[in-house]
Amino acid sequence: MEKIKSWLLDVDEKNIIKRSTFWNLIASLLNSFMTAILLFFVTWINGVDKAGMFTIASAFAYQCLSLGNFGARNYHASDVKFEYSYSEYFYVRMISGVLMYSLLLWYTFGQGYTLEKALIVLAFGIFKSVDAFEDLIHGEFQRHNRLDIGCILQSFRYLASIIVFVLVLLITKSIILSCIIVSIVTFILLIVWNKPLIKKYFSKKKKFNKTKVKKLFLICLPICLGNAVNMYIVNCPKYMIDSVMASKFQTYFGIIFMPVFIINLLSTVIYRPYVKSLGDNWQDKDYKGFFKIVLRQVFIIVALTLLVIVFGYIIGLQIMGIIYGVKLNKYMLAFILLLVGGGLNSLASYFSVVLTAARAQNKLFIGYAITFIASFLISLSLVKSYGIDGASYVYVILNLITVVLFTIFMMIRYMQDRKVKKNG
Repeated sequence: MEKIKSWLLDVDEKNIIKRSTFWNLIASLLNSFMTAILLFFVTWINGVDKAGMFTIASAFAYQCLSLGNFGARNYHASDVKFEYSYSEYFYVRMISGVLMYSLLLWYTFGQGYTLEKALIVLAFGIFKSVDAFEDLIHGEFQRHNRLDIGCILQSFRYLASIIVFVLVLLITKSIILSCIIVSIVTFILLIVWNKPLIKKYFSKKKKFNKTKVKKLFLICLPICLGNAVNMYIVNCPKYMIDSVMASKFQTYFGIIFMPVFIINLLSTVIYRPYVKSLGDNWQDKDYKGFFKIVLRQVFIIVALTLLVIVFGYIIGLQIMGIIYGVKLNKYMLAFILLLVGGGLNSLASYFSVVLTAARAQNKLFIGYAITFIASFLISLSLVKSYGIDGASYVYVILNLITVVLFTIFMMIRYMQDRKVKKNG
């Protein structure tokens, strides 16, 4: 164990960003492909109807996780002046954890599902909830410029989770039992792998400071609400399909939606190591350096999206149809629209990071709230009228609205800050 600990900790400072980028890529790829791999085995072993239940369970799980994370990671990592201690982030996350599990219970028992579907939603939600507690710990690693440590541990935990889930599913053919066992295993791994490193970077928990915890809670609240609404926007098509279409269509939509996660998570790979740099540049009023990072990431997201669209159009849809053993040719329009929407969603997610680094996180909720209202006006009618194509229209429109709003908010924030700097 000491050798592993030494390998994690003893790294030349010049190589930390390179190692962070590499392992962030590995962790993001595993996270991206995890749902695809699990859905493949569920579809293969349990059929398209059960796979549809698993798909909506996954959507609910990520919705709950957005509440558990509480939008604190980017603020935590960019808190370069250590305005708040780790203990204050810890207490805020404990509060958000209670909210996360409360929402999960509502999704489980408040939708009128059959017992089997409800238990699948609950079990998979518990499995993904572990990510929220890991995110807290790794946020502190990142604040100490050691994102690499968190990404390495996360990579191995993801890999172990996939292996355990698949093995249990192959043996028992039970989605519920597979989720329960993998939840236990992944929680144990979280504790065992992170505990030896805590003393190096973490101060002892201080006495509960109600004033500071409340202040931090209120700072992160608009980010959390914005992220929660963003996750609703991402999952809105799935929710509408769940409301008006059979479970098998949820499976088809879930399959063609998979490459969207690849765009989102590969984009995250590029910008996550530079969140701290964004915070540093904004604090130092280095606007040129700040926007250089922003424009580079926007270019990467656009290029990545175009690359995936071309590959998807030529051969991607056919490959997924062969892998999952279902016919997807008639969903080409929906597939391309989802890829476009995936690029827009990646831009929106990144702009939320940019606004947070610029300490304009209160604008996030405003933008997402407007988009949320738009979703109520258009979503159900489009899905009822056009089915899976309609769900794809919804995804593109909502993410386009968000990108436009966040771009406007960032420009306003920049002009305000420059004015303050000039007058000061």
